[in-house]
Amino acid sequence: RNRIGLISAASLTGGAEWITVKEFRIRGVDGLKSRFQRSKAEKAWTGAGALVEREIGTPSPVVFYEERSSGRVLRSAYLSEYLEGVTEIRELLRTFTGDRLHNLIVNLSRFLARCHRKNILHRDLSDGNILVRHPDSIDPEFFLIDTNRIRIKKIGRRCGIKNSIRLGIPKSEQKAF
Repeated sequence: RNRIGLISAASLTGGAEWITVKEFRIRGVDGLKSRFQRSKAEKAWTGAGALVEREIGTPSPVVFYEERSSGRVLRSAYLSEYLEGVTEIRELLRTFTGDRLHNLIVNLSRFLARCHRKNILHRDLSDGNILVRHPDSIDPEFFLIDTNRIRIKKIGRRCGIKNSIRLGIPKSEQKAF
Protein backbone atom coordinates (compact mmCIF):
# COMPACT_ATOMS: atom_id res chain seq x y z
CA ARG A 1 0.00 0.00 0.00
CA ASN A 2 2.60 2.55 1.04
CA ARG A 3 6.32 2.97 0.40
CA ILE A 4 8.91 3.84 3.01
CA GLY A 5 12.44 4.96 2.23
CA LEU A 6 15.38 7.04 3.40
CA ILE A 7 16.91 10.14 1.88
CA SER A 8 19.99 12.10 2.86
CA ALA A 9 19.41 15.82 3.37
CA ALA A 10 21.71 18.73 4.22
CA SER A 11 21.44 19.71 7.86
CA LEU A 12 21.57 23.23 9.27
CA THR A 13 24.98 22.46 10.76
CA GLY A 14 26.45 21.79 7.32
CA GLY A 15 26.50 18.00 7.54
CA ALA A 16 23.96 15.52 6.29
CA GLU A 17 21.19 13.69 8.08
CA TRP A 18 18.88 10.84 7.17
CA ILE A 19 15.18 11.52 6.72
CA THR A 20 12.46 8.84 6.60
CA VAL A 21 9.95 9.25 3.76
CA LYS A 22 6.57 7.55 3.82
CA GLU A 23 4.66 7.83 0.57
CA PHE A 24 0.96 7.12 0.83
CA ARG A 25 -0.65 5.56 -2.22
CA ILE A 26 -4.15 6.67 -2.99
CA ARG A 27 -6.39 4.00 -4.49
CA GLY A 28 -10.09 3.46 -5.08
CA VAL A 29 -12.45 5.04 -2.58
CA ASP A 30 -9.54 6.80 -0.82
CA GLY A 31 -9.22 9.09 -3.84
CA LEU A 32 -12.85 10.12 -3.56
CA LYS A 33 -12.66 10.52 0.24
CA SER A 34 -9.62 12.77 -0.17
CA ARG A 35 -11.84 15.53 -1.57
CA PHE A 36 -13.51 15.84 1.85
CA GLN A 37 -10.87 14.65 4.30
CA ARG A 38 -7.28 15.53 5.11
CA SER A 39 -4.63 13.42 3.39
CA LYS A 40 -2.91 10.65 5.34
CA ALA A 41 0.31 12.65 5.09
CA GLU A 42 -1.32 15.65 6.77
CA LYS A 43 -2.83 13.37 9.43
CA ALA A 44 0.63 11.86 10.09
CA TRP A 45 2.08 15.38 10.44
CA THR A 46 -0.68 16.42 12.85
CA GLY A 47 -0.41 13.19 14.89
CA ALA A 48 3.36 13.50 15.22
CA GLY A 49 2.96 17.13 16.25
CA ALA A 50 0.51 16.12 18.99
CA LEU A 51 3.02 13.56 20.30
CA VAL A 52 5.90 16.05 20.27
CA GLU A 53 3.74 18.64 22.03
CA ARG A 54 2.95 16.11 24.78
CA GLU A 55 6.58 14.94 25.01
CA ILE A 56 5.79 11.42 23.84
CA GLY A 57 8.51 9.73 21.80
CA THR A 58 8.13 9.85 18.02
CA PRO A 59 10.49 10.70 15.16
CA SER A 60 10.47 14.49 14.78
CA PRO A 61 8.20 15.59 11.92
CA VAL A 62 9.96 17.41 9.07
CA VAL A 63 7.27 18.17 6.48
CA PHE A 64 4.31 16.69 4.65
CA TYR A 65 3.64 16.99 0.93
CA GLU A 66 0.50 16.53 -1.08
CA GLU A 67 -0.35 16.97 -4.71
CA ARG A 68 -4.00 17.66 -5.51
CA SER A 69 -6.06 18.03 -8.66
CA SER A 70 -9.67 19.24 -8.53
CA GLY A 71 -9.55 18.83 -4.74
CA ARG A 72 -8.54 15.17 -4.96
CA VAL A 73 -5.23 13.95 -3.51
CA LEU A 74 -3.07 12.42 -6.24
CA ARG A 75 0.08 11.87 -4.17
CA SER A 76 1.11 12.53 -0.59
CA ALA A 77 4.15 11.91 1.58
CA TYR A 78 5.26 12.49 5.14
CA LEU A 79 8.90 13.08 6.07
CA SER A 80 10.30 12.61 9.56
CA GLU A 81 13.57 12.24 11.39
CA TYR A 82 15.30 8.87 10.98
CA LEU A 83 15.90 7.28 14.38
CA GLU A 84 19.14 5.37 14.77
CA GLY A 85 19.66 2.57 17.24
CA VAL A 86 16.00 1.55 17.54
CA THR A 87 14.29 -1.81 17.16
CA GLU A 88 10.66 -2.70 16.58
CA ILE A 89 9.27 -4.00 19.84
CA ARG A 90 7.85 -6.92 17.82
CA GLU A 91 11.29 -8.49 17.56
CA LEU A 92 12.08 -7.93 21.24
CA LEU A 93 8.80 -9.52 22.34
CA ARG A 94 9.82 -12.65 20.40
CA THR A 95 13.44 -12.85 21.53
CA PHE A 96 13.55 -11.53 25.11
CA THR A 97 12.87 -13.95 27.97
CA GLY A 98 12.81 -13.86 31.77
CA ASP A 99 13.76 -10.62 33.52
CA ARG A 100 14.68 -8.89 30.23
CA LEU A 101 11.18 -9.47 28.87
CA HIS A 102 9.50 -8.57 32.16
CA ASN A 103 11.40 -5.25 32.41
CA LEU A 104 10.48 -4.38 28.81
CA ILE A 105 6.79 -5.20 29.38
CA VAL A 106 6.55 -3.18 32.60
CA ASN A 107 8.17 -0.16 30.95
CA LEU A 108 5.97 -0.51 27.86
CA SER A 109 2.84 -0.55 30.02
CA ARG A 110 4.03 2.62 31.80
CA PHE A 111 4.72 4.31 28.45
CA LEU A 112 1.28 3.45 27.08
CA ALA A 113 -0.43 4.51 30.31
CA ARG A 114 1.36 7.87 30.00
CA CYS A 115 0.14 8.18 26.39
CA HIS A 116 -3.43 7.47 27.50
CA ARG A 117 -3.21 9.93 30.41
CA LYS A 118 -2.13 12.56 27.89
CA ASN A 119 -5.21 11.71 25.76
CA ILE A 120 -3.26 10.01 22.95
CA LEU A 121 -5.07 7.17 21.24
CA HIS A 122 -3.07 5.37 18.53
CA ARG A 123 -5.75 3.66 16.48
CA ASP A 124 -3.23 1.36 14.82
CA LEU A 125 -1.29 0.37 17.93
CA SER A 126 0.57 -2.81 17.09
CA ASP A 127 3.97 -4.23 17.95
CA GLY A 128 5.21 -2.98 14.56
CA ASN A 129 4.38 0.65 15.37
CA ILE A 130 6.43 0.91 18.57
CA LEU A 131 10.18 1.37 18.39
CA VAL A 132 12.54 0.91 21.35
CA ARG A 133 15.98 2.35 22.05
CA HIS A 134 18.11 0.86 24.85
CA PRO A 135 15.70 -2.03 25.54
CA ASP A 136 17.96 -3.53 28.23
CA SER A 137 18.23 -0.36 30.29
CA ILE A 138 16.16 0.30 33.41
CA ASP A 139 14.32 3.04 31.49
CA PRO A 140 14.16 2.19 27.75
CA GLU A 141 12.97 4.86 25.29
CA PHE A 142 9.78 4.15 23.32
CA PHE A 143 8.68 5.83 20.10
CA LEU A 144 5.34 5.67 18.29
CA ILE A 145 5.33 5.61 14.49
CA ASP A 146 2.61 5.47 11.84
CA THR A 147 1.10 8.61 13.34
CA ASN A 148 -1.67 9.19 10.78
CA ARG A 149 -4.06 7.21 13.02
CA ILE A 150 -3.40 9.23 16.22
CA ARG A 151 -6.47 10.73 17.87
CA ILE A 152 -6.63 13.17 20.76
CA LYS A 153 -9.43 12.15 23.11
CA LYS A 154 -10.13 11.30 26.71
CA ILE A 155 -9.31 7.64 27.21
CA GLY A 156 -10.99 5.55 29.88
CA ARG A 157 -9.65 2.31 31.26
CA ARG A 158 -11.73 0.13 28.94
CA CYS A 159 -10.66 2.09 25.85
CA GLY A 160 -7.00 1.91 26.95
CA ILE A 161 -7.18 -1.87 27.40
CA LYS A 162 -8.93 -2.33 24.06
CA ASN A 163 -6.30 -0.13 22.41
CA SER A 164 -3.51 -2.45 23.63
CA ILE A 165 -4.95 -5.77 22.44
CA ARG A 166 -2.98 -5.99 19.16
CA LEU A 167 0.43 -5.72 20.80
CA GLY A 168 1.30 -9.42 20.88
CA ILE A 169 2.29 -9.48 24.55
CA PRO A 170 3.55 -13.01 25.37
CA LYS A 171 1.10 -15.01 27.49
CA SER A 172 3.63 -15.30 30.32
CA GLU A 173 3.71 -11.48 30.71
CA GLN A 174 0.08 -10.54 30.08
CA LYS A 175 -0.70 -10.32 33.78
CA ALA A 176 2.28 -8.01 34.40
CA PHE A 177 1.24 -5.90 31.43
